[in-house]
Order: sequence, then structure tokens, then C-alpha cells
Amino acid sequence: MWRSYVIGLSLLVVYLLTTFRYLAPVVHYQLDYTYISEVLCINRDKPELQCHGKCQLRKNLAQLHQSQKQKEAMLSLVSIYQSVEDVPHLLVVLPAPPAVASAKTPVMLAPRISTAILPAPFHPPRQV
Repeated sequence: MWRSYVIGLSLLVVYLLTTFRYLAPVVHYQLDYTYISEVLCINRDKPELQCHGKCQLRKNLAQLHQSQKQKEAMLSLVSIYQSVEDVPHLLVVLPAPPAVASAKTPVMLAPRISTAILPAPFHPPRQV
């Protein structure tokens, strides 16, 4: 019983961490506002800009957004490729390889899959 609570709680924590990952730099900025605005700010010698360390916050958020874009690009690249389970279905669609003219090299043709193992198409009942 307690295992299900631990598993549920850990999944909730992981979900909340991924959901609020953009909140972490903002909270860090608010907690270390004086240090960021006085030491880390790029525009501290230009007080008319009134940056107060927002440049650092923007840089951190842009870096987080860039890493998210890279992850999404990798996932879309991986999703392009067919899974291994789709290979038998591809054998039905792909044509047989062409016959080789020379008899010296043996040719191994792809196995033909019988239509008996494929599901029959749905036909609605006819009304008479």
C-alpha cells in the first residue's frame, strides 16, 4: 500500500519539476536580486537602462528555452524512423527485388506474406 503512495508521490514530484522548470530562474533571480543587480548585471555602469539584472534572467531563460528546442528537435528526428514492429507490414508494401541477370550470384527474395494472416477489411452489412 505504501509503495503505491511513494510511486505516486515521486511521479507527482517529477511532473511538477518538469512543469515548473521555467520558474526556477525567476525564483533564483528574486532571491539573489541584490547580488545579480550589483555584480552580475552587464549594464550596471549604465543606470539609465534600469536593467537591475534582468539581462541575466533573460540569458538564463533563453538558455533553458534553447535546450528545450534541442530536445524537441531530437525527439522529432527519432519519431521519423519507423519502429521495428512495423517491419512485417513494410514487407507487404515493398515490391520484390528485381531479378539479377547473372546466375553466379544467388538471389534471396523477400518472403511473401500471405493475405490469410492479414485482417479482412470491414464491410458493413447490406440491407435487403
